[in-house]
Amino acid sequence: MKNKIKLLLPIFLSTTLSSCNTLPSYEVYFASYKTAEKVSQKIFFEDSYFDKGASEYNPSLATCSAQLALAGFAATITKNYSTADSNAKNFFDTLGFESYYANDYGKKVPNAHSFGVFVAQKKIKDYTLLGVSVRGAGYLSEWASNVTLGADGEFAVGFKEASDIYLDTLKSYIENNSITGKIKLWTAGYSRGGAGVNLSVGRLDTALINNEKLLGNSLEYTKEDLYAYCFEPPAGKVVEILDGKIVEKGEDYSNIHCLVNKNDPVPFLAPIEFGFGRYGIDHYLPDLTTSNTYKEHIEIVQENLRSLSNYSVIGDYPIDKFMTKGFSNGLKKHQFTQGKFLDTFITSLAYGIGGRQAYSENFEGAISSLFQFIYRNGAPKDSLFDLAIALGKNLILLDTEEVILKDLQHNPSYLWKDLKPLLVRALKNQNIQGLELDKLIETLHSLINALITMLKGEDYLLIFPTLFHLDNIKCLGFAHIPELLLSHMKALDKNHNRAVKASVSDASYILEIEGVQNFELYYQNKVVVDSSGEEVKTSYSLENNETFCRIFLPKDKGYRLVSSEDLKVSLYENKGVYYTPEEVTYDDSILKGEFL
Repeated sequence: MKNKIKLLLPIFLSTTLSSCNTLPSYEVYFASYKTAEKVSQKIFFEDSYFDKGASEYNPSLATCSAQLALAGFAATITKNYSTADSNAKNFFDTLGFESYYANDYGKKVPNAHSFGVFVAQKKIKDYTLLGVSVRGAGYLSEWASNVTLGADGEFAVGFKEASDIYLDTLKSYIENNSITGKIKLWTAGYSRGGAGVNLSVGRLDTALINNEKLLGNSLEYTKEDLYAYCFEPPAGKVVEILDGKIVEKGEDYSNIHCLVNKNDPVPFLAPIEFGFGRYGIDHYLPDLTTSNTYKEHIEIVQENLRSLSNYSVIGDYPIDKFMTKGFSNGLKKHQFTQGKFLDTFITSLAYGIGGRQAYSENFEGAISSLFQFIYRNGAPKDSLFDLAIALGKNLILLDTEEVILKDLQHNPSYLWKDLKPLLVRALKNQNIQGLELDKLIETLHSLINALITMLKGEDYLLIFPTLFHLDNIKCLGFAHIPELLLSHMKALDKNHNRAVKASVSDASYILEIEGVQNFELYYQNKVVVDSSGEEVKTSYSLENNETFCRIFLPKDKGYRLVSSEDLKVSLYENKGVYYTPEEVTYDDSILKGEFL
């Protein structure tokens, strides 16, 4: 009897509600992307969210946590930070929290070593709920800390500094307010703030494993009392591998929930190739590789975006328009999602750099100085992605894209000569002039030379043609817009969306077929991958070369592989950015018509 692959794995089912939400709702605010204008949001909140243990993922609490994280954004892009915490204070006041406190960093102009932390408390039943938000946007020169890894140590230096400030602030708050007895912690952060929360609660969990209580011996709490939601967080912990598993992803840290958009560049950093990862469980937002109901889900996300008062600033969802171009290296057909391209790009870049120590010694100082320089007088005229778009427009309008790519492929030493005038023009459009322009150009020159050294040979043909596509730059920047994250969360939450079409996922599949064979892959009796012609047609991200065809699929059942030939197939469970794919099933001879 021929062997078969059977996927005895969980199915994520969509949920349809038959009645309207009856939970109490409140109005809270966050600072808009780009402008920091006050954006109103409805929040559905109830104390019973904390009746169950923190390890149980709750979509409704996750949405509230996203709103808590966004409330911590600086409510200004000027140098007047005395009321920059106004949205955080309003958030806690609105939900019935008391004794609000903002640390000094939360009310002063940020620097390369600061971190805004906002704390309040609420008495519920027999415990005190401590709410903690952190500043995850509008933090100006703190950008420099994001790229400060250090040559060694257990944590990325910049995120460790943020975590130290977080824990010191929380401990001081507990002492100053004479809090004792049973407590629960509800905390959330976005981007850099998500990394700060991740390390802080991870360190609290580790202390509990060691029978220590970092917040004081007069308090009673367990891991299940620490509710941590980290949104689009970079990685700041050097992970430990034990018996093939990442320790920080184990049961001892299951109360930490990381919400990750695979299309967002930020969660890819610091890279796993340098040894970095995150504490807790990674929950991936729906995309083509994680959800078979992605298209229905993203329509709701777009509706949520359009309903925002700052929609004119944000614009429509572009990520599905991301395209790869100029690939070589024997690829017959490629349909890389934005997330798969980022994975390839970051991996190549990380290996090219040569490791964490090489990065620290050769690049960290220059990149840190660059960010401090850009934000020295407050927020620049436009975001960093807008600066990249301005450069891209110059490349296209002056018809120099082909020249730049030829430089990269054939004579990299000419690159700076052709690129410098374009950089100068783009930066002058951002009102950067004189000596400041010269310093910035000098820094960029050293960084670009480093990139040329790191990305060699065929990597040019893989990466640069794609990055020099203007719409792709827009897609990469859009993926890290906080409003997009919030719109995803609302679409996954029955309190905001009566007909939830998708859910978060902790993994996807990689289906690898040896050789170049003709086959059809069905999902629920619909063809999703067809290789019967000269090119592979697929609804999913795919790699296809002379030795294998690799397809990235949502984790589900209902797939059927049909072929006139016997196929050698490997199936992997892909845990995402910070995991090497683990083979879950393998068979040498899968016959046509057999279900996966």
